[in-house]
Amino acid sequence: MALPKNSETARGRYLESLVQKDPEAILQDWPWPTRSDLTLFGGIVTYYNYIDFQLWRTLEVLKAGDLLEHQWKRASHDFSIGEVERAVKSARCWSKEERKRFEELFEFRSLRNLITHFTMRRFPTEDAFVFMSKSARDFKERIGFSPERYMSLTYEMDISDIKERLSKAHHLANWMIQATNNLEEKVDNR
Repeated sequence: MALPKNSETARGRYLESLVQKDPEAILQDWPWPTRSDLTLFGGIVTYYNYIDFQLWRTLEVLKAGDLLEHQWKRASHDFSIGEVERAVKSARCWSKEERKRFEELFEFRSLRNLITHFTMRRFPTEDAFVFMSKSARDFKERIGFSPERYMSLTYEMDISDIKERLSKAHHLANWMIQATNNLEEKVDNR
């Protein structure tokens, strides 16, 4: 599963140190997400659903217009979303700027995955979340080895970062809708 890249910052290390102090307390004592937090997460998921839908639409249009690279000509609805992303991005019709936008879109999926597949708690003294998973596959993919008993994979993230990404996701979803519509018009008017 695509997950956010680790970014080593002083703030990130500080939040991680709070998590490491007493990991058992997180699930027992740390606050649950608030109603406002849940609305924020719902926004992330909703915008990504728009993006996901548009990526599938774009794949259909690219296939109809014979614009897919050779290795993607077999494109179908059996593809994983990662395959859809790679097929769409590889099409010959995109500018350098558009390809950069696709990279941003694909990075956004990792945040959506974090929100939808990990449990979370608020830091009691920080405006941040800790996201946790017991998935051995995710742990090994991210850390490089299988977890020992009682180990969890954690991500720490400031709420302000999530809010900033929500705003960006809104713009990316709108861009993706417009890009798909423009491409569809070009293919249909050939």
